[in-house]
Amino acid sequence: NGPLAKEKGLDQTEGVYVDSLLQNSAAAKAGIEVGDIVTAIDGNEVKSAPQLQEAIARHHPGDEVLVSVDRKGRNKEFTVTLQGRDGVESLSEGHQSALLNRLGGEFEPLDADTARKLDIDGGVLVKKLFPGKLREQTDIREGFIITRADGKNVRSPQELEKAISGKKGGILLEGVYEDVPGVYYYAFGMES
Repeated sequence: NGPLAKEKGLDQTEGVYVDSLLQNSAAAKAGIEVGDIVTAIDGNEVKSAPQLQEAIARHHPGDEVLVSVDRKGRNKEFTVTLQGRDGVESLSEGHQSALLNRLGGEFEPLDADTARKLDIDGGVLVKKLFPGKLREQTDIREGFIITRADGKNVRSPQELEKAISGKKGGILLEGVYEDVPGVYYYAFGMES
């Protein structure tokens, strides 16, 4: 975006800035570097981190994706072979798995102050929504705090993933909104 581009001294304002890479990640192995701006995946333009996550989440471990980057004003292309969860983590600033990306959200642990204020033991905040299972099948809104997934308490995106991993059929999310009283339930299916 504009302010980040100015801060980093970049001409390019479209795309996703790579601010960190895991050393043995698929992206690093392919030659992508910190400071690169990811502009497209398999020829499809990428303008935001959720778009990037969604593009990568469509693939499976072992798949090859063509990643176009802008490096100091020069366009470069890299073939990245995805490596399990790392395929998403190495390319997206969300650092979350393909499974959570399929849900269509960006998730983070609920901060302790908010948990205390709501008198709950913790949960997983739905920070952002993008196209995926939750938006397609539920009326969930950004800001929802997931406290239980499929009957299991969840306090981190990893616990959420563990609770729904390998599930076929319906999954029930239970939780609250910070500014709305009551407990809310959202059901969705992982197969479609």
